[in-house]
Amino acid sequence: MLFIVLLAAGLAWIALGLWLYLWSPYKGKTTVKAFTTLGPVLIAFAGALLRQSTADWVLCATAVLFLLADIFICYSLVPGVLVFLAGHIGLIARAILDGAPLAAVLVPGALGCLVLAVCYRKRFAAVGASSAALIVYVFVLFGMAGAIGSLFWVPGGHLPAKLVAGLGAGCFLCSDLLLGDAIVMNRKTEFRNRWIMCLYEPAVLLLVLAPYTA
Repeated sequence: MLFIVLLAAGLAWIALGLWLYLWSPYKGKTTVKAFTTLGPVLIAFAGALLRQSTADWVLCATAVLFLLADIFICYSLVPGVLVFLAGHIGLIARAILDGAPLAAVLVPGALGCLVLAVCYRKRFAAVGASSAALIVYVFVLFGMAGAIGSLFWVPGGHLPAKLVAGLGAGCFLCSDLLLGDAIVMNRKTEFRNRWIMCLYEPAVLLLVLAPYTA
């Protein structure tokens, strides 16, 4: 029951935030973007206080990193991306605490880099030195998705929690891939930005809600 209540409240919160950020007169405001992510942060903090487990405090800290990244990236791309990278590492740490094997991080991470090299090899020369940072980010991003996805095969745990977390990781992966493609290929459009945000905010919400299903 608590999960349903928090899910409804969280969806209402981010729906309001997304409307304000994408369509209202406050469109594009950093404070509105931070407000939208604040809802999932509060849910993660409440869960950490309630359960008092290391894994939940890691998840709470990760949610805070995403909130900070939302602010930083509005002013400068590099600091924002670095904080997002730290957030993904936090999600990997959370998954490992839940039993995800290291191979579930390394193999998908390597495959993600291979896909990147094949699909964007012609753009690497234009990107220059930033291509190394891009490869690292893609490795961690796919490693995050792989680590959370591997929990389906880890004995124990609760299937609903794994499903919710897996859906959140999938939304996050799609959101970041759309954003990365927009940056690398210079395909920044308002329509794409809406999709990125409408995938990203529910992703954070689902990830912090997953422990409440247990």
